[in-house]
Amino acid sequence: MGGKQCNKHGVTSLPLSEIPIEHRSQNSHVEVDSEDAFETKNHNHDVTLKIAAKCGDRLAIHSYPLGIFTSSEFNADVQETYPLLMHRHLSSPTGWFRSELTKQEQAYHQAQAYLILEQKFGEAVAKSEYNPTTLESEIKYIKDGGELKYPRPLKDILKARAERFNDQNTDTILRNSRLPVP
Repeated sequence: MGGKQCNKHGVTSLPLSEIPIEHRSQNSHVEVDSEDAFETKNHNHDVTLKIAAKCGDRLAIHSYPLGIFTSSEFNADVQETYPLLMHRHLSSPTGWFRSELTKQEQAYHQAQAYLILEQKFGEAVAKSEYNPTTLESEIKYIKDGGELKYPRPLKDILKARAERFNDQNTDTILRNSRLPVP
């Protein structure tokens, strides 16, 4: 996203002239020669990617780390606009949604991703990414109109977590975990 595009959203790029000389490289990018410079560059990248994704930039959305800590509205928008991307994320055993869905629920999302690929690009492309033989019952479930489970909104996850670890429960856990004195 260029400087003018950033300015539209209230973000100002740091002009090269304001970057200390020791952090400049020959191609005008900030060099990562210190941990502070790396943290600054990494933070700026994350903020810029988030702004671009929330503004609808297709590449940024595909690069943005979707998950349970992404707003429910953003996830819903990605699900509607890029259903294949969302089902791929939901089916990933290593993704941010893994704690919210069982392996079976992830397999249903994998089957849905397979069916979307098959419809959009043909069976050969779909088979190049997923094995329909191992997803046979899940594909049938989807074709028969089976409902897919989606992760809870972040506010519900945080509320459940707070309820689980409220002061009373914490005191009880701590009291019960004490070793007996010999």
